Amino acid sequence: MTATFTYAPNYGSAMQVIPRVLTAKFGDGYSQRAADGLNTLLRKWTVLFNNRSQTDCDAIEAFLVAQGGCLAFNWTPPTGVAGLWICSLPNGWTRTPQTGPLASISCTFEEVPA
Repeated sequence: MTATFTYAPNYGSAMQVIPRVLTAKFGDGYSQRAADGLNTLLRKWTVLFNNRSQTDCDAIEAFLVAQGGCLAFNWTPPTGVAGLWICSLPNGWTRTPQTGPLASISCTFEEVPA
């Protein structure tokens, strides 16, 4: 059974899509492009969890540790389009202490083909 990530990220989280494209270059500056396989428009999110309690940060981090960077999980990003994701490597995630009992986590979620 696939786990589901349920924590809502903060505003400022951002989505990026970089299409996978094959390009063949010909003489006189001409080129031809084609999609590189199936699922060429996968999303990548830089996800921010700012000024959260230590308890929330512990739970978020425990979830990410349990997935180990290789197990896909269900997540619905702020755009509302659900998918399967991994917390991408080699960057993993960063936990930063904040003022008082608060902390922040930033990470990158990469969509994987279903």
